[in-house]
Amino acid sequence: MRRISALLVMIFALAAPARGNEWGDLHLRFLYDGEPPAPRALLVDKDQAICGKQKLLDESLVVDKETRGIANVVVMLLKPKDRDVPIHESYEKASAEPAKIVSRNCRFEPHVLLMRTTQPLELDNEDPIGYNPKLELFANPSNSSIIPTGGPLRLHLRNEEPAPVRLDCTIHPWMSAFVIVRDNPYMSLSDKSGELRLRNVPAGEWTFRVWHERTGFINQVRHGEKTLEWPKGRMTLTIKSGDNELGEFRIPAEVFKRR
Repeated sequence: MRRISALLVMIFALAAPARGNEWGDLHLRFLYDGEPPAPRALLVDKDQAICGKQKLLDESLVVDKETRGIANVVVMLLKPKDRDVPIHESYEKASAEPAKIVSRNCRFEPHVLLMRTTQPLELDNEDPIGYNPKLELFANPSNSSIIPTGGPLRLHLRNEEPAPVRLDCTIHPWMSAFVIVRDNPYMSLSDKSGELRLRNVPAGEWTFRVWHERTGFINQVRHGEKTLEWPKGRMTLTIKSGDNELGEFRIPAEVFKRR
C-alpha cells in the first residue's frame, strides 16, 4: 500500500503544472536635459499637389515643450545566451497579429514600429499616390516593392534583427521610419511625455538595451544626481514582482546632435 501511495504521489507531482513565474512591470521616463529644440520642417519636393499640403515635420527627435519628455525611445530586453525568456500569457493573443505601417498624408505611421518575428509586417497605403518602401534589413531577405493605393504589401521577417531597421521611400526622400524586430515581446516605446511601460516582465535579472533614432544606442544618462554609463546602450536591472518604478532618466542634449 505504501508503495502504491508513493507511486501515486510521484505521478501527481509529475503531472502537476510547474510553479508559475513571477512578473513585474517596468516604468520609467526619458527627459531631454536641455532646452527643447523647435520642430524642423521637412523639404517636400515630390508630389507637391498631395504632399505639399501636409506641413510635414522632422520626427527624428520629438521633445515635448512642456514636460521635456522624449518620444520614441525604445527599451528592449536582450535574450541571454544561456536561458530562454519566459513569455507571459498576456502576449499570446497578439503574437501572430499583423504589425502595420501605413503611408498616410505622405509619411509613415507609426514612425517607430515594434514587432515580433511571429508577426507578419503589413505596409499599407491610404494616399492617392504610390510609394516604394525599402527596408535596410540585416538578418532577413531584402525587399523593395511599390505599394499602390489600397495596398497592402505583406512581409514575413522571421529572424530577429540585431539593430533597428530603417524604412525609407525611394520616391519620397523625406519619408522614413524604423522597425524593431525581436523574438520576444519585451520591448516598449516612450510616448510624447517620455513615459515608457514594459508589462509582465519575468522577475529576475535581465539586460535591456536602450535606443533612439538620433543617438543610436544610449550610452549615458543622468538619474537623480548620478551619471550612469550604459555601454552600447545596455542596462542591467533586477525585475521584482509587481511595479518597478525607476523614475526619470535625463539624456544630455548634446548627444542628440545630428550625426
